[in-house]
Amino acid sequence: MHSVDPMEIMLSDVFDKVFYNKEQEQSRKVCEECDGWGAIEVDAPRPHGFNRDVGYMDVDKIECPECDGTGELESEQCNCTEAEEPHDHCVGCDCILRWDESENYCQWCEERMEKEAKNVS
Repeated sequence: MHSVDPMEIMLSDVFDKVFYNKEQEQSRKVCEECDGWGAIEVDAPRPHGFNRDVGYMDVDKIECPECDGTGELESEQCNCTEAEEPHDHCVGCDCILRWDESENYCQWCEERMEKEAKNVS
């Protein structure tokens, strides 16, 4: 039977706390521009010339300018002490966003903006 060494467990816990501290890690999200690939496709016109009788549109891959080729964006989550878990704040009223709300606005702000848009129309 395999015995569990308490010293090994303790050292493993200490290692995890020192090197994998979740509060120090910045959460990242996938870049929407390149879908996490780090590169995007751009049109590259190829004109006709001496060895080609017609021009055509080709595609070149370049490094994504949004994420600098990493495929990930640093999340702008706040470090306030209002909640224990990482979270985002509403741009309109600065409340804490729930998981089912959009990235920028809470449900209340979205409804308010829709009413204002209807009143203007």
